[in-house]
Amino acid sequence: MSGPAAFGRQTAAIENFVRQTPDWDGLERALFGSEGAPDPHRPDDRVKKFLAAIWRTPEGREFIEWLADLTVRSAPEPGGLTFEGQHIAHAKHETRWALGQAVFRALAEGDELINQTEPRR
Repeated sequence: MSGPAAFGRQTAAIENFVRQTPDWDGLERALFGSEGAPDPHRPDDRVKKFLAAIWRTPEGREFIEWLADLTVRSAPEPGGLTFEGQHIAHAKHETRWALGQAVFRALAEGDELINQTEPRR
């Protein structure tokens, strides 16, 4: 792959997102603030394990890399010259970032769940 996505993959590896993603409470505080309602969309353990399982395959890894390119690695888009345009662009970027953070939090927890259930060798 050429262009900014390949550079982004070199500087922002998936492993970093998995290791450094805040826990669900941290994400809720970041997204909703201290007065916001808790996120009712926490994934089930089966979903977390599924994300971690596909991440362990070459095709799944490519999918997760692409998802990171679209979310946590994406650069903010220019919002134009107006105050409103800049705020809309920022809100769109923040939404993409939040989606990526939630997916990588689920992936990290799924990876932990799988590692707990695998027999030790």
